[in-house]
Amino acid sequence: MKRIVVIGSKPDAVIPDGDAIYCANVSIVYYADQVARFGQIVNVITPMAIVDQKPRNSSGEQYCYTTRWEAMLTARRAQLVILESCNANRMIEGLRRAGYDAPITSISDQERRKLVARVSGCEDPILSADFFRLPPKLKARYAGSAISITLKRIFDQSKTCNPVFRPSTGIISLLCAIDQHGADCEYVVAGIGMNNRSVYIHTERSSAKRSSGASIPQHVFADRKVLRTISSRYNITTTEAELMGMLPPFTGVSKPDDHSVR
Repeated sequence: MKRIVVIGSKPDAVIPDGDAIYCANVSIVYYADQVARFGQIVNVITPMAIVDQKPRNSSGEQYCYTTRWEAMLTARRAQLVILESCNANRMIEGLRRAGYDAPITSISDQERRKLVARVSGCEDPILSADFFRLPPKLKARYAGSAISITLKRIFDQSKTCNPVFRPSTGIISLLCAIDQHGADCEYVVAGIGMNNRSVYIHTERSSAKRSSGASIPQHVFADRKVLRTISSRYNITTTEAELMGMLPPFTGVSKPDDHSVR
């Protein structure tokens, strides 16, 4: 059975061998040596994780963005899938000028939502059981955001919902892999967790600050619901201990073809 590995940039990921690897954002930089051994490499990114969008006070952060960009240029055989296509054109032009000749595609917010719905059956804004267990005041505040974006989309389908209600780039990478390779493959998730995830894409993975003081962590509730949903539809395992309540552990032995898309 063909094995597809999907990785995020959580430190100390256990990355098994496979036929193809899908890398979320800068994981292709952090795990460059391990990624290089795969025959097919796909890098799923948001431009803001690679290219600095605004001036920074920290020279360390600016150096980090520069280092990521340079590392991407060395991975010239990796197919790029760029999320948020409204910000992608300038990035694609820069990559082409620098000699990046691998395939590059961009996915708009609307296309991303269709991908999530097509593969997982979940449509954003994604409301999960975790969300409904929140304290009433917090739940009411975020529910208002979900209702607002739903109403706005009646007139403008390009509107993007709060990150609380949509999957992370790591989970989008998994969905991209499934969408491309289908239900007859084995998928292994590594380097993607649910705790302290904002540290993964910053200059120092161990000391990044939480984004904008959010009361609810971005993407986590949506990611949990998507993982729980697709775990029964596809052959997915994980090397991450904190995901093993949602996905079976990877044992190194491919599971039989007993899964079915429902």
